[in-house]
Amino acid sequence: MLEAYARAGLRLEPPLADLGCGTGLFAAMLVARGVVGGTDLGLDWQLRDLRRTVHRPTLGLLRGDMQALPFADGSLGSAVSHCVLSSFVGHGRDGLRRSLAEVRRALRPGGRFVCCVATPAYAANATSVRLARRLGRERLAHRVEAWIDRRNDHTVVLGRGDWEKLLRGAGLGVEACRPVLARGCAAMHSWLTLLRGADLPRRLGSTGVAPLQAAAQARLLRLTLGRGFAAEAERMGSSGTTEAGFLLFAARKA
Repeated sequence: MLEAYARAGLRLEPPLADLGCGTGLFAAMLVARGVVGGTDLGLDWQLRDLRRTVHRPTLGLLRGDMQALPFADGSLGSAVSHCVLSSFVGHGRDGLRRSLAEVRRALRPGGRFVCCVATPAYAANATSVRLARRLGRERLAHRVEAWIDRRNDHTVVLGRGDWEKLLRGAGLGVEACRPVLARGCAAMHSWLTLLRGADLPRRLGSTGVAPLQAAAQARLLRLTLGRGFAAEAERMGSSGTTEAGFLLFAARKA
């Protein structure tokens, strides 16, 4: 995912708000990768995550709801929301429409909104689901897909057309859509889920260790699976978005 942001060549003007920032770990990685110079504001509903932040924006952190952003009209230069909209809690698509309308309101004219969202292919690409389908166990495949979405807090899982419709309906013109985590990556990612317990120090509140731990894991993964992921990223760039488990959208307020 981080590599997809880097390859997109984003130009995000300040003030940059990280909407649904969580502990700020992904923002810290965006800075470390050179995608952005830093973030100016971070917003999340989970107070416990804000208290455990590993990345402090220049203007601070806010607890808030994306359906009622605490920002003045036209006060943001850009906003990013990483894997938040597809894990949206509250009122489904209606809540998404309100949130996207709020994003547009807070952006200045020409301001850019970047979001990464899940698609149905995320669960469908999993090795276990593909094996069930190959064996003709369609009901089992559906149950496993539902379990994978629940495990990853994917509550609103839509295809590209539906995501584009939501963005455009809110007055955000889609400039680009890049595929993230296609089938080959998903197969490798299925094995990486075995590392889910590796974030135990962060869960226990030792957030100071998180950046070092993330860097160590990233190095290990580059040495073991990095070449395969890089090859898949190259192939994905030319194969389109139909099999992508996530989509990275860049949209702009007219």
